[in-house]
Amino acid sequence: MSGRVVLAAVAVLAVVAATAGAANLVQVESLSCDPGESIAVGVLISNDVELRALTIPLIIKSVTPFSYITALTLTNPVTGSRMEGHLGDVVVSSTYPVGDAALAGCNSEWYADGGGFATSGAPDYLSPDGVLFIRQSILGSNLPPGSDSPFTPSFRLNLTVTDLGGDFEIDTTCVTPGNHLSYVDASSQQVTPSFTKGVIHIDAPPQPPADAAVVVQSLFCYPGDEISVGIYTANDFEAYSVVIPLEIREVTSGSYISSLQLVNPVPGSRMVDYLSDIVVSNTYPLRDAASPPCLDGYQTIGLPDYISPDGLMLARQRIQGLNLPPGSDFSFQLGVPSFRLDMTVTETPGVFEIDTTCVTPANRLLFVAITHQGIRPSFTKGTITICPCPWQGDFDEDGDIDAVDLAREIDIVFFGGLDIQDPGCPTSRCDWNADGFVDAVDLAKWINYVFFGGADPMNPCE
Repeated sequence: MSGRVVLAAVAVLAVVAATAGAANLVQVESLSCDPGESIAVGVLISNDVELRALTIPLIIKSVTPFSYITALTLTNPVTGSRMEGHLGDVVVSSTYPVGDAALAGCNSEWYADGGGFATSGAPDYLSPDGVLFIRQSILGSNLPPGSDSPFTPSFRLNLTVTDLGGDFEIDTTCVTPGNHLSYVDASSQQVTPSFTKGVIHIDAPPQPPADAAVVVQSLFCYPGDEISVGIYTANDFEAYSVVIPLEIREVTSGSYISSLQLVNPVPGSRMVDYLSDIVVSNTYPLRDAASPPCLDGYQTIGLPDYISPDGLMLARQRIQGLNLPPGSDFSFQLGVPSFRLDMTVTETPGVFEIDTTCVTPANRLLFVAITHQGIRPSFTKGTITICPCPWQGDFDEDGDIDAVDLAREIDIVFFGGLDIQDPGCPTSRCDWNADGFVDAVDLAKWINYVFFGGADPMNPCE
């Protein structure tokens, strides 16, 4: 039996037991669910007196950090519930993004999170968020005594939960002015029901160990170009040291570099101001490490000799300065890399790679957390293609293949528009599949790329 079924069964028994004696009770359902799941949480009502009004203010709050909600809608009343057709003259279903009620009308015995809620608005999905259900009869029908079926609650919170495992609660609170949990009976006397909060458990597997990534940019360039290759980093933990040893090596004979400069850190990157006590930007001309732990790695610092391969190391460490917070270059400042390799490529068309390596003594790819735990990041090598066709598919040379370029393709294929063939390139920019013909096949691939994430254009130099 799943955790969700067990909790639901327990909730049924609890409601039956609590309502057998015609109690005045508001109970929020407790559930177990999967990460990211959309769920419906019932709010069940029991009353042993005839009611002409009820007020149910709720607070949704994290118990486990970041275990919370990403979507919320309210159902008032639930179709088929006993609330249908009763207390229908005044119906309120409100949400409150911020706990901003500073005491006014909110008795502190009803809240524990910043004074209740005052200003209604869409939830901001940052714990806590507030909810208010109100129903009142003026000329309509009062609610007879009775109890909700556990399977048909009076109200419902429709939620989507986060992907992080843990718990959050749905408790009672206060909404200014003076909207505490209350019933009003047929003689206009206030009755305070008992309340049972709901606990939502996001049943995620154990959190993975700390993780990090290093990605070297891949790009195309002209022969002899001066290019900048970004080194992007990501870490989901606070770090006090990063070590990134790299090797540049040719794949195509003669396709390589003729100059190299290391930028550590890139201005405007998230690495600026962090891990700044020790900053290393070294180059190594020869694979001269002849013994473990860096057999066939690099040992002697020196200027690159621009004969494949060459080694380099980028490292940063905090001693008394600032640790590097969790984060990612890919979402920071429009993707500014932490480090950069500024280089000039040779005139020979072809490919060279930028991969990871080892530098003696034992400087392998490594991030170190503030717990002193060493984390080996995942690594994506960069491939640099020297080709006289750097703008394949990119008519306006803005670095993006988008709808503007697609419009040019349509004009060329159907209306005889002017195509462009770069000097030295074996085919035109419009020839997506590099087969020597510009036709509807290319257009179809273009549309697939722009609108559906299809494959990149073929490299005419390969």
